Amino acid sequence: LTGIEISAYGTDLDGFGLAQLTRRIHNETNVKRIRFGSLNPAILTEEFVSDMLKLERVEKHYHVSVQSGSDSVLAAMRRGYTRDMLVSRLESITRLCPDICLSGDFICGFPGETESDFADTQDIVSRFSFLHSHIFPYSERPGTAAAKMPGSIPHETRRERAERLAKTAESAAKRRRADFDGRQLDMFIEKIRADRVFGYTENMIYVSDRLQEGDSLGTVRKIKL
Repeated sequence: LTGIEISAYGTDLDGFGLAQLTRRIHNETNVKRIRFGSLNPAILTEEFVSDMLKLERVEKHYHVSVQSGSDSVLAAMRRGYTRDMLVSRLESITRLCPDICLSGDFICGFPGETESDFADTQDIVSRFSFLHSHIFPYSERPGTAAAKMPGSIPHETRRERAERLAKTAESAAKRRRADFDGRQLDMFIEKIRADRVFGYTENMIYVSDRLQEGDSLGTVRKIKL
């Protein structure tokens, strides 16, 4: 389920929001897996996550539109949530289901971002062992409020911070994958090449295995990591 802001789905539908939509898709179709595109952290309440955990074909994976781990940067971006809310939501997710994996979007070098602000973002990626991190150096867009903000960060610094965050993210992802060593998970087969199959587990770990009898595109089977 994807869109510009799927967390806002249903704000004009009198109580029929993303959770209700997902439940209908799960109960009224035979779609093998349901996954969310980028989510605003505000929607990831205990109630929402608990409801989704009751639906067996909803993936144990959330892609969160984090952007920054700094309160001052989040406020400048007008994201509508604070670092405390973000941390609280992510802690709640991992408490409710330790097997859930997280992915996120991050921007480095937003106007006014200090080294301390950047370190706050690194902390979020590392603390919650993000499995996939989409990292972008900030780039101006004509006509936006941010393009006129003071405190522009040099392009070289933006790129350098993005590279440092990528290294942090690589270590975090490696740790997270290691949590599942020796575990059996369900692989959704997305590609077959020669004698191997490739796909994702229910928490979005990319895996490969030898082709077995019965394997075909779009099927799900067990794989030992």
